[in-house]
Amino acid sequence: MKYASFDNDSYNLYTIKTDKFKTCHQEIIFETKCTKENLTYISLLTNILNYSTYKYNTKRKLDIKKEELYNLNLYSSVSRVGNTIITSFITDFLDPKYMDDIDIEDIISLSFDIIFNPCVKNESFDEDIFLICKNNLKEEIESIKDSPRESSILMALEYLDDNSPISYLTSGYIDILDKITPKKLYEFYKIFINESISNVYLVGNLDMTVMNKMINKYANFMTIKTNKYDYYLDYISKK
Repeated sequence: MKYASFDNDSYNLYTIKTDKFKTCHQEIIFETKCTKENLTYISLLTNILNYSTYKYNTKRKLDIKKEELYNLNLYSSVSRVGNTIITSFITDFLDPKYMDDIDIEDIISLSFDIIFNPCVKNESFDEDIFLICKNNLKEEIESIKDSPRESSILMALEYLDDNSPISYLTSGYIDILDKITPKKLYEFYKIFINESISNVYLVGNLDMTVMNKMINKYANFMTIKTNKYDYYLDYISKK
């Protein structure tokens, strides 16, 4: 196992070279200030970005492409660390030595196309895709009320401090979600891409120097790396 890091203009690449697994794991991570609005917008945005791309503009087309790449797995996660939202775009793929007929650059380019080349028309996300993802997220948020465990934890955190990010629901809020339009979401997307702190993490049996050059070809980040968000929270003591 060998660790290495690569300092690029607007992001860093952190790598672990290992032959312990038959798959490789890549995470493209964005850090954003934690607010209820940002959580709701990001939760909806990640659903839409994973649904399609500009080139593969339907879920079916994107699914077929992923199957062609040996069932490539693309997914996202949204979590909160202190005052910061951590948004991860994750790619799990087979070790290239088991894919003689596949160029690994196809995998890397698709993992970044998900982020940088969404299905957008006239400065707005596709209306049909937007509505599907918005309704799915709304159902997810509403389902929390039907879970005694999750709803009780949320109520406890809100009692501790309902104005603190510790009590914020990571999937978002329906009252904010209802006001989001395809155009508003695209405006938020541009801010999210250009202002969030970005880094890439890669684990697998790969030539990491070659991978750094390849990733740098598609990683069109615009962030200034010196920007930082606060991970720490001030807690109000309550009995």
